[in-house]
Amino acid sequence: MQLKLPIKFIVILTTWLACLSAAESRAAQFTVVLDPGHSPKSPGAISARGVPEVDFNDKLTAAIAKELNKDPRFKVEITRGPKKNLPLKKRARLINALDPDLVLSIHHDSVQPHFLKPWELDGQILSYSDRFSGFSLFVPAKGYYAPLSKRAATLMADGLHEIGLSFASYHAQAIPGESRKWLDSARGIYAGDFLYLARTIKRPFVLFEAGVLVNRAEEERLSDSKQIKKMAGAIVKSIRDLACQFERDRRTRD
Repeated sequence: MQLKLPIKFIVILTTWLACLSAAESRAAQFTVVLDPGHSPKSPGAISARGVPEVDFNDKLTAAIAKELNKDPRFKVEITRGPKKNLPLKKRARLINALDPDLVLSIHHDSVQPHFLKPWELDGQILSYSDRFSGFSLFVPAKGYYAPLSKRAATLMADGLHEIGLSFASYHAQAIPGESRKWLDSARGIYAGDFLYLARTIKRPFVLFEAGVLVNRAEEERLSDSKQIKKMAGAIVKSIRDLACQFERDRRTRD
């Protein structure tokens, strides 16, 4: 009896076998630097419920690192621990010294101040905006590693879409503090050359804004451990796919 397999399954199986072969043949691991944005002294945005962005960044970074570390193909480096302060310029020097295959800077988003409204929670006056939601990806549009950075962001965007997440489009709006240039308006990928790390990191670089913290419903999702794990899984899957693509490219060149 001849077994007929779906074309999609054959493609997935072929890709997996190719990646497995590539992993076995490699002398070096695929190094990923995870850079949790901000630090205790510079905590970033404040969520609708008063939680600093740095706490969200650290939790998502830990979840991504945990998943990546399950795969022996990857070497994971994290720029700072949860209680460590690391200025931006020192981050850049550290990352460039590590010479990784991919740099993923992990952040959570806010909105421009004029969109914020006050609300009271447990006797405390806080700020929120439920107007915007979704993830965003920023990569360099210029430089040698711009194409590889965009390839990485494309895989991440597709993976996040597959788990039902949507991207934020407000960064492209013609409003003060925004007007960011689209690199892929169908996936939520923006030109990130205005970012210090995007300009100074000499390797493929993606800055990931996981969601909008001042949106009250989105903050709840971004705080949920199951949702964090689900998002981390999508990101790790995209990194695995990227590592396979890089290995195929290397084999073609060799």
